[in-house]
Amino acid sequence: MNPGKTTLRLHIDRLTLHGGTRADARRILAAIEQRLSELVNAGSEPARFSSSRMASIDGGAVRAGASPVNIGSHIAQRIFRGLSGDA
Repeated sequence: MNPGKTTLRLHIDRLTLHGGTRADARRILAAIEQRLSELVNAGSEPARFSSSRMASIDGGAVRAGASPVNIGSHIAQRIFRGLSGDA
């Protein structure tokens, strides 16, 4: 591990998506990972993150026809807000 770097480990046990293909689900998961990495590396104070387990996070509603990247980004932002206590 690099000094000054924060390691965030996140395990998503289950992601429930309605009305998409498996390929869409893989793209959404990749987008979640990418956006969370961007949010964490954007200089957020690591002390703000909650170390407790969260039973669930409501990903909210997304616009019909939204791309997997947009859906993943939206979900990642909801996860990040939950981790930082801003939910």
